[in-house]
Amino acid sequence: MPASLTASPNPFTAATTIHCAAPLGAQAEFRLYDAAGNLARTLPAGESRMLSGSGLKPGVYVLRAGEQSTRLVRAAN
Repeated sequence: MPASLTASPNPFTAATTIHCAAPLGAQAEFRLYDAAGNLARTLPAGESRMLSGSGLKPGVYVLRAGEQSTRLVRAAN
């Protein structure tokens, strides 16, 4: 089964675009967690959203939307 939550490009520096192929509820959010499990950012969910790397340290992040998750890598500039 193909992943329904993806980001491109990944790894990213300035920004990445989040794509969600599975339907989400109207109140759903994209939640971005750092490697320590701390919530780093929230975005309103949708079929496609841009995530800015501004303010994010280089490292590995986990993006979650409902029951779906994917790993993102923020590369150094």
